[in-house]
Amino acid sequence: MGADIYLQSVSKRVLEEWEPKFKAACRVRDALGVEPERNRDAPFTVVGPPEYVAAQAKVTEAYSKMYSEGYFRDSYNSWSLFWLLGLSWWGDVGERLVEGDLGADGLAWLRAELEARDVPSEEELIAYFSERDIPVGGEGEEDPKELRQYYKGQKQELIALITQAQELGEPLYCSV
Repeated sequence: MGADIYLQSVSKRVLEEWEPKFKAACRVRDALGVEPERNRDAPFTVVGPPEYVAAQAKVTEAYSKMYSEGYFRDSYNSWSLFWLLGLSWWGDVGERLVEGDLGADGLAWLRAELEARDVPSEEELIAYFSERDIPVGGEGEEDPKELRQYYKGQKQELIALITQAQELGEPLYCSV
């Protein structure tokens, strides 16, 4: 579960372009009749015959493209950008929604809140995840420097989506 944020004019156009390609890629992959193998050490790694791996790569690419523009997703768990920044999708954003839409005032508020909050330092990230029993910074664990860069990128991506909505004069639809 998580928060799904859409700039509908953009996300609809992209979805209409890529969803048929995604479905076609799924049909090609599924027609191979291969049951994918599971790799417990690398759960997101596709294992199987080369033709299956190639077909799955096309499915994955098309799926990624369907949500590549006009869309932002944030989880409802310890990895949430909002939680990390001390915000709540349900409370802070939810109370500003009108029929799911975050209008001009809400967009301005959210942009200002995001711009005013820094992504925690590497040391702060280690502490944040440690409080949640998620080991970070050790051998074989998430690298706090990479995590910080990831969250900075997520924050910038959300600000860019807000900016785009403001420039188009459109609300963001928020499924929170």
